[in-house]
Amino acid sequence: MKLLALVLALFSTSLLAADPQLRVQATLVPGDTAVVGETVQLQLDLYTDTWFSSAPKLPDLTLPGAVVTPPGDQAQHLTQRLDGTNFYGMRYLFQITPQQTGDLQIPALTVSATPGTAQAPLSATSQPLTLHAQLPAGVPAGQRVLVARQLSLTQQTSPDPAALKVGDSLTRTVTLKAEGAMSLMLPVTPLGDVDGLSRYLKTPQVKTLDNGRGYTLGGQRIDAASYRIEKPGKYQLPALQVQWWSTQDKTLHSATLPAISFTASANPAYQPPFSVTEDLQRLGQQTRLHLSRHWLTAGLILAVLVLLGLLLRRFGAQWRTSWQHWQATRKARREASADYAWQQVPGQLRQRPPQLTALYQWWRRSRGSLRLAGADPDVLRQCYSANAQADASPEALLPRLTTLHHETVRQARGAPRPHSLRPLNPGHDKELP
Repeated sequence: MKLLALVLALFSTSLLAADPQLRVQATLVPGDTAVVGETVQLQLDLYTDTWFSSAPKLPDLTLPGAVVTPPGDQAQHLTQRLDGTNFYGMRYLFQITPQQTGDLQIPALTVSATPGTAQAPLSATSQPLTLHAQLPAGVPAGQRVLVARQLSLTQQTSPDPAALKVGDSLTRTVTLKAEGAMSLMLPVTPLGDVDGLSRYLKTPQVKTLDNGRGYTLGGQRIDAASYRIEKPGKYQLPALQVQWWSTQDKTLHSATLPAISFTASANPAYQPPFSVTEDLQRLGQQTRLHLSRHWLTAGLILAVLVLLGLLLRRFGAQWRTSWQHWQATRKARREASADYAWQQVPGQLRQRPPQLTALYQWWRRSRGSLRLAGADPDVLRQCYSANAQADASPEALLPRLTTLHHETVRQARGAPRPHSLRPLNPGHDKELP
């Protein structure tokens, strides 16, 4: 008994000390040949002779010229005997849909996992594969066609089209189910416009069909449109057709839906809606607020007035001070000009005795000199000669002064600008600063 116990202990110790195994197998289902648009499954089987203590880490797969859908979170559990040993594994499915003809090279995929008795994660690599893609038989080059094992195309209408009136809405719902095809590859159902009906498309519903255990069966797409009747008459929603290529009999098929005919009677109580608010609610959108142009204009004016009031309250005193300073500066500049001095000359000459202050100021400001050497000789003779009469009429000077004013203005227009150089020989006149 002691010897048997010792043998059992040594055997169990050897089993516990053995390193666990990790194996990976890759297979293309249904095979390594497919047509453009057909979905092929890449089965990635991961095996170990113990158990998995955590979820394995799968590699990313990208193939130029094909659409690849990675596996989901769920996996199929497997049991297989390899080399006389029981292995336990999990199967993950990659969906590959070729988009062009040629050979797709699937590289070797490395998977890492931690078996139950392993001290560190282990890695295993699958063998590389090649997928041959060709055009479906009977389909012209460049034409896209749905490829599936089986296809189902159905439609429903709501409400009953037998008793419709103006203002009513008829909803047409088309359901497309394709076994063996990806949901993203399903075509859009062409629910077109019809004269006399307002069409409102609804958001399509696309989902993947599976068996509930991680195995993809195909895809489903539901397209729907609501048609509101705008006027009485006879209407027909056109027939629909979907072409698809079967992977079972390798031929091209066509699925059709019949047209929907109905008659809409008049509805005297119906009033066309003023806005599209009700239609937006039917489409699941939020209600929009409509404002009249008058209220919008009044609101903008009120907002501008409030803004001006706030600005005046904040910067009113500063603006008022700046305005007063600008007015005072402008007035002082005007009173210091030659034109202002000339406006005072006639009034001062009519005084008794006549005043020449404004005349001197005008001459100084217009000529920039304190001397009257360049003035009219007749004016100087009448004002300063020995024969000048003290009681002479001052109006006699105005014609000559007016002529002198015109000449001075004409000369000032041709004079150098303030920023130009001064004359080379300025003479002996005393210039103002």
